[in-house]
Amino acid sequence: MPAANPIDDHDEHAEPHHAVRFYVDDVELFDAVARFLAGAVADERPIVVIARPAHRAGFEERLRARGIDVDELIGSGDAVFLDARATLDAFLVDGVPQRALFRGVITPLIARFGDRLVAAYGEMVD
Repeated sequence: MPAANPIDDHDEHAEPHHAVRFYVDDVELFDAVARFLAGAVADERPIVVIARPAHRAGFEERLRARGIDVDELIGSGDAVFLDARATLDAFLVDGVPQRALFRGVITPLIARFGDRLVAAYGEMVD
């Protein structure tokens, strides 16, 4: 029996946690991340996505296929999509992540949602 995968079951996201998942191809990635994000949207939680442009497009396509109005979420502030390279570059110095710079980028992004539990996906590693 395969191990439970928290990214596939939004009910497991009632408490803050971090999960790592490896994927075989973009189709598997798009489906898994869209399930995760759609679960958060269904629970009226904000979403943050830090991804490469092609992956962002894949996630948005899958969310729209699930009947989610991505543009409305972005317009309302309940969804934030950032470019992975630009975000990573904002806290790298000579190719090394800097804790203070990371916090300066990510903390305000999450803090804008106040006490709400945020569902976040990021792919800032290669």
